[in-house]
Amino acid sequence: MPPPAARKLRLGLVQSACTADREANIEQALAGIAAAKAQEADVVCLQELFAGEYPCQAEEH
Repeated sequence: MPPPAARKLRLGLVQSACTADREANIEQALAGIAAAKAQEADVVCLQELFAGEYPCQAEEH
């Protein structure tokens, strides 16, 4: 049995600067997803913890 035909997969990658404003971070991610969709991305990847700052950035020492 021959292997299935190869299919190209288009990835969209969204990376942005996060701030303490969670809602603004989410809106920024949604804008990136929309831009990737407009470029016909099949899968969109966001950075880790895209909705907020990394815990070590938010802690007060």
